[in-house]
Amino acid sequence: MTEEVLVDDAQAPSREKLVGSASELVPLLQANALWTEENRRLREESIEALADAGLFKMRVPKRYGGYEVDSRTLVEVLTRLGSGCGSTSWNVAVWSITGWIACLFPDHVQDEVFATPDVRVCGTLPASAHFELAGGRRMGGGNRKRPPAASCHIRLGGQELDTHVPTRDELVRRAAELTPLLQANALWNEQHRCLHPDNIEAMAKAGIYRMRMPRRYGGYESDLRTVVDVLTQLGQGDGSTAWATAVWTINAWVISLFPDEVQDEVFTTPDARFCGILSPNSTVVPVNGGYVVNGQWGYNTGFLHSHWNMLSGMHTAPGEDPYPIITVIPTAKLDHLDDWKTVGLQGTGSVTTVAKDVFVPAEFALPMGPVLMGQYPTRLNANSPIYRPPLLQAGAVPMNGVMVGLAKAAMADFRRRLPDRGVTYTFYQSQREAPITHLQIAEAAMRIDLAQFHAYRAADLVDAKGVSGEPWTLEERARVLLDSGRTCTLAKEAVDILNTASGGSSIYSNMPMQRIERDIQAIKLHGLQHASTNLELYGRIVCGLEPDTFFI
Repeated sequence: MTEEVLVDDAQAPSREKLVGSASELVPLLQANALWTEENRRLREESIEALADAGLFKMRVPKRYGGYEVDSRTLVEVLTRLGSGCGSTSWNVAVWSITGWIACLFPDHVQDEVFATPDVRVCGTLPASAHFELAGGRRMGGGNRKRPPAASCHIRLGGQELDTHVPTRDELVRRAAELTPLLQANALWNEQHRCLHPDNIEAMAKAGIYRMRMPRRYGGYESDLRTVVDVLTQLGQGDGSTAWATAVWTINAWVISLFPDEVQDEVFTTPDARFCGILSPNSTVVPVNGGYVVNGQWGYNTGFLHSHWNMLSGMHTAPGEDPYPIITVIPTAKLDHLDDWKTVGLQGTGSVTTVAKDVFVPAEFALPMGPVLMGQYPTRLNANSPIYRPPLLQAGAVPMNGVMVGLAKAAMADFRRRLPDRGVTYTFYQSQREAPITHLQIAEAAMRIDLAQFHAYRAADLVDAKGVSGEPWTLEERARVLLDSGRTCTLAKEAVDILNTASGGSSIYSNMPMQRIERDIQAIKLHGLQHASTNLELYGRIVCGLEPDTFFI
């Protein structure tokens, strides 16, 4: 028996260290890539460098001098190596995987295998092999029988607010408990073109509207990963409710960038809801003490249930060039047109808002240019990580949760109906027996997973930059928007697959699938989520060109 090598956990390199070591090897791997192809094997120089960097030890047990790294570390290291040479990266992946499998063998086998420093283990599992599983089931090539089917407190606006900040899991649990109510009221929302009052009240009681509010007003200052998870859960209940909540969540964050005295006024209403439009579709004329606003704004989601409305317009004054400005106006001072008669997101009540000679105090207006550049007038929120990111990026991410939620709702609805549905004009008594169904459900599942990946990547980047306070590059800004567009595309594709597979019975108005299809189509057309626009923007920046928009 060989002598064990005991390694202190502290000696195992961190993820950052291993990724850095892999990055340093990239020039060497690139230089040897052609030799590797011509000789159909890895160059010894590359192998020695990988060994010196400790990359063969990543999945080796620590008692043999290994690192026992997690899968995330392994993926990031292999990603770096792959940018140097695909063949090298693939070999390291195989050695890491097969080395891990060797760790499942009896300990005396491991003692012999890992006696060689930086040992490399290769292997294969033949597709023609047969495996006997518990219960007599066989797996592998050849003919086989079908297996059997298995069985402190704050007083605000006269009310005392609990300042306990719930965890992400707690907020997601609260949202999940609302799902049956949202599903039950979904048809009512569509028929009345607004949200059911029970939905509004239940979400207020669950604290959903406080996620992006400052803590000094009873808010939670939740990170975007939490917001995405909560909105994903709400989206599984009802698309219109989730979309309106996303808008209120985004605008609660935006109002937190305004001067602190403005926040003192707007947040006196517990669980205040804010709707808003960024497109400057009005005139904002300066007068003594403030501005007079006139104009119309369409697609104003949540207006019918909001307390305040953030509306953008063009600052217009004699002898000055116009520039966009954001104003905050009580919804009681605004009119609206009953024009929200659409085929998707019907329950959001996204009517056109009308302002006629509405006076806005000077402190309730902000020039848009500095805001887009990340220059916010708030003092008390300046050191909070969630209020540091740029406007467009912080605003785009919450919407991703709604789309992932709708896609998951489509999957749940499809699976719920699957066992009892036959396939018309075939011998299939249950749709789940048809091979095409297996392909469809797998394709949809993969797209949902990928959509969630992009939603999380965008949220994690915005959250991390907020914590670090590091400046944003243009490419990072564009990538968040790219991820949002991709989330939308993938979620829509998943819903399309499931909707197509749901058959003619799914077109009835009381069936969730047709509503989900219409809702996600409406979201896909939103300017901030438009995949083609965001692809072009990211591509321009990667190619070294200036962005062709101020909205980045």
